[in-house]
Amino acid sequence: MGRRDELASVAGYGLAPASLASVEAMRRRAGEISISGSAVGLPLPPARDEVRRLGETLNAMLTRIREAFERERRFVADASHELRTPLAVMRTEIDGALLRRPAEPDVRLALLAVRSECSRLTRLSDDLLVLARLDEGRLPIHATVGELSGLFGLIRDHYADLAAEASRFIVIDVPQKVSV
Repeated sequence: MGRRDELASVAGYGLAPASLASVEAMRRRAGEISISGSAVGLPLPPARDEVRRLGETLNAMLTRIREAFERERRFVADASHELRTPLAVMRTEIDGALLRRPAEPDVRLALLAVRSECSRLTRLSDDLLVLARLDEGRLPIHATVGELSGLFGLIRDHYADLAAEASRFIVIDVPQKVSV
């Protein structure tokens, strides 16, 4: 191997890390990117070469992904919000029909089943709305201390009518003075 070849090898070995510095910067930034984070893309090298074009292509892809995520989040929020009114109307109509005490036992059982499913859909819609607000950063969270028995009591009261109609009882057995 000649002296020239040795010099070329040493020069190549010395220049390789410098030429890959922009790729390493892009790789580090890519590891920090998240959907909910800032819209800052990958750093682009100043040279107008293949590495820059790759970075531009990846930044355009990241923009499309963020826009699709935003559209999906808005859809979930809008859909869950729009479902609340018809579900409330359905629940009111079902409750009204149950108050009139239908003569046929099968009709009453069907109405109870539909009301139960309506309640489940309402909870699902509420949960979707909470998730959408959480993703938007609009969900205020207020930490408070409360008695566990009181929390379970609220849950029991909420479902007491539904349990009674199904001839069931909700019993809460929580030690007093347990705070959460």
